[in-house]
Amino acid sequence: MEEIIEDALYDKKSLNIFSIFIKEFFTYTTMLFGGSVGKGAPAAQVGAYLSLLVARVFKFSNQQRIILIITGISAGFSVAFGAPIATAFFALEALFAGKIMYRSLIPSIISAFVAFWCMKVVGVSYIYHPVNVGVVPNILELVNVLKTIIAGVVFGILAFIVIFFLNGLMIWQKKIFYILY
Repeated sequence: MEEIIEDALYDKKSLNIFSIFIKEFFTYTTMLFGGSVGKGAPAAQVGAYLSLLVARVFKFSNQQRIILIITGISAGFSVAFGAPIATAFFALEALFAGKIMYRSLIPSIISAFVAFWCMKVVGVSYIYHPVNVGVVPNILELVNVLKTIIAGVVFGILAFIVIFFLNGLMIWQKKIFYILY
């Protein structure tokens, strides 16, 4: 994904037609042999890469290319997860972490729904886990909500710690290699 994002933002043209096939081949081979790579990334990569190819063929401007790649990511995630609204908003933040390009909101939502409906037409069904909460929640439901909130806070703190240490490690690595060379 980072190569596609770099190509989208900086117009590097470093990707060739075979790079997506090689990445997808190794991703699916990893899945075939029991590796854990997830289903979202390959679908998003295919959507983003096909969008990038269309943008190159029709010589879109930088802004148009970014919007088209966002819609491709949105469609790819929607195909994989079957949640078009969530995937549309995720795709909006995929290129720019924490920022949303509101200009691409409508195209992203449309592409997510079109991809979702296309999968429904060909007979793909998704597994959903409904959350049943009554009008007056019982104590077990409130405890589960509280546990979910606590888990979210703990995982957020752990992610912050990991990112902090990885950034520190990268700075340390650059200093060490700068001294050696």
